[in-house]
Amino acid sequence: MIIPIHSLEDIKEQTCLIYKHSSTCPVSAAAKNIVESFSKDHPEIPIYMMVVQEDPELKIQIQDKFSIKHETPQIIVLKEGSVVATQSHFAIKDISQFF
Repeated sequence: MIIPIHSLEDIKEQTCLIYKHSSTCPVSAAAKNIVESFSKDHPEIPIYMMVVQEDPELKIQIQDKFSIKHETPQIIVLKEGSVVATQSHFAIKDISQFF
């Protein structure tokens, strides 16, 4: 299930995926297709999606809270509230390996 995120407080689950999307990037469009496909195959895993052009402050909050470099597109895998994996750009392929 893909859930729009507008605040870090929107993230309720301890195990989930955060997807940072750029509405102007073709690589991000391809990554979004992969994330949507994963969501259909694994509806039990919450996916929190943000569009960086719509909320640039949130991308900085995510970077700071989880101590990761901002990239777009980017997935961030959380388990028990901690980052266990990140991938960006063309590395976003097999998300299921993290769950």
